[in-house]
Amino acid sequence: MPVKPRKISIWQLVLLLFISRFFSFMTYVPRAQQSMTGSTALLAIPLSAVCMAVAYLPFWLLCRYCGPDPLAAALRGCRPLGLGLTALLGLYSLYLAASTVSGFEFFITGSVYQNAPPWIFIFSLALAAAYGVRMGLEAFARMGTPVLILLLLAIGLLLATLGGEVRLLRISNPLYDGMGAVWQGALMLLINTTEYLPFFLLLCRTDGRSGGKAFFSWLAGVTLLAELLSVLLLSVLGSYAQTRLFPLHTAAVLAQGSVFGRLDLLHIITWVMVAFLRATLYLYCAAICLRQLFARVGLGSSALLCAAASILFSMLAGTGSGYWRALNSLWQMGVPFVLFTILFPLLVLALPRARQTSAKKEACA
Repeated sequence: MPVKPRKISIWQLVLLLFISRFFSFMTYVPRAQQSMTGSTALLAIPLSAVCMAVAYLPFWLLCRYCGPDPLAAALRGCRPLGLGLTALLGLYSLYLAASTVSGFEFFITGSVYQNAPPWIFIFSLALAAAYGVRMGLEAFARMGTPVLILLLLAIGLLLATLGGEVRLLRISNPLYDGMGAVWQGALMLLINTTEYLPFFLLLCRTDGRSGGKAFFSWLAGVTLLAELLSVLLLSVLGSYAQTRLFPLHTAAVLAQGSVFGRLDLLHIITWVMVAFLRATLYLYCAAICLRQLFARVGLGSSALLCAAASILFSMLAGTGSGYWRALNSLWQMGVPFVLFTILFPLLVLALPRARQTSAKKEACA
């Protein structure tokens, strides 16, 4: 039998999800499609948050009637179905971990060490994340607080430094391309939000129950942050922000002549820490899915196996593999979002054996 993991605070999980979401903001271009004006995001962001709140309802029902552990409920209701869903969740977690590793490598080799071989950064981050998984959820969750402080410091200094460069006239009408563009942008933001996955898988490893208050606190926080960063980038960089792959880094470089020193260095340090926690978080999700499928596999072995798989996926991403492009196409079409946020909970709820009153008292395996 696997050792029962020590639980973390529900707010430690929220911090991890907040930091994970910030990784997306660090590569964030304030637009949803190439044909949109950047200011469209100012309306698309809150609209996507409302849609995300509605999408939380199936999981809330699952927690209420089947307990906070969706994998245990699925396996109890129909073992073949539960094993299949667990395998899909594990593969999707590996894909997200690999996306984090490849995104980190792309930033470092594109903006900092342009002549360095990519595999160095892929192996370094993947193995560091595997070590974080091996240490356990409680260990790397404690790291969330200092990383959040560093993150808020970087944002605060960026706001203080670039405050004098803000020109609101650079922000165009958010409805310039029509309400259809806003809805399209909100949909793209929605399906590119992946933090629902670790929330669903790790809620039972916290001291929370349904987690509704924590989820909506996280959602409000990331929505406000996205809106703030969008206003900052659009009002400082204008339309130039839409041409940059890493607009936040561009803004940090522009701020390096301030009395605070070189903010791009602080930005890079923040990027490394955020990327490490995000990769560790998704590797941990993949590892617990693997342990559900193969109970005799230890956490350390699971971490190494998942790290090896993420390295392989990251290398495929770097070579432009057709398999990787196919996975990206599924992601951009919203297949994982619909499957895991809506269909998964509803399928489990429909299984009579999954809806047991004793399920609320069960602990995660």
